[in-house]
Amino acid sequence: MVRNYLITILLLIIFYTNKCVSQNNYKNKIGAKQTQREKDSLKVNELLNSAIYYYQNEFNLDSLQSIASKALLISKSKGLDFQTCRSYNGISLAHMHKSEYSNAIKYADSASIYAQKSGDSTQIFRSLILKGRC
Repeated sequence: MVRNYLITILLLIIFYTNKCVSQNNYKNKIGAKQTQREKDSLKVNELLNSAIYYYQNEFNLDSLQSIASKALLISKSKGLDFQTCRSYNGISLAHMHKSEYSNAIKYADSASIYAQKSGDSTQIFRSLILKGRC
């Protein structure tokens, strides 16, 4: 009888330990994914900031378009809706200044879609303004 109790207690300790270890592994996995997402978002943000620099200080539309396109590829592949919206806005702005209005409208529409997905009211407003300017 005592032996059965000891076996039961031992099994409970093993199961509890296993559960704790698996929960800890899950937390570590989620934390690593979140850290990688933040790094990706920071990288895209730096790219877009450099694109804004070329647009505002040098009015270099080709640099704006190429950097925003690179940021778009990264942000779309990583599922960063807010950054994808900003990238589409940058590309649309470059097309608008180049008088390529059909392309500008196409990219502004995409920016509007990703602004809605991100849920950021500022990006929604900016994409609607850009759409109205095209």
